[in-house]
Amino acid sequence: MTKTTQLIASIVGFILVGYIVVGTSEKSDEEKKNDALISGYAAMSTMASKKCPKAIKEHTKQNAYFPTSTDSDKTTYMVLKWENQTGKFKNAICRFERAQGGIVKLEIDGEVVIER
Repeated sequence: MTKTTQLIASIVGFILVGYIVVGTSEKSDEEKKNDALISGYAAMSTMASKKCPKAIKEHTKQNAYFPTSTDSDKTTYMVLKWENQTGKFKNAICRFERAQGGIVKLEIDGEVVIER
């Protein structure tokens, strides 16, 4: 065999070994569980970050951009807080629950405006 043929054969062999290794490797159950937990938390966080500011704007006619703090158990609920704001509201607390698929409590300046 010529050196060129040997080089081509070694490259093809390397690629085949790579396909075999990648094709036979599988995620463990723990890795799958962690991936599901992370994607679920990301989805819940995204929904809460969209729905809460929209609800605040409906009641105050003022945009609420970034919460000053958040709290969550990372699986079932998320609480977003806006504190010491300037404008039409000073404080807002929004509790979003995944099981409900939406806001279960919205409190603006101490007054509950949504409660389910």
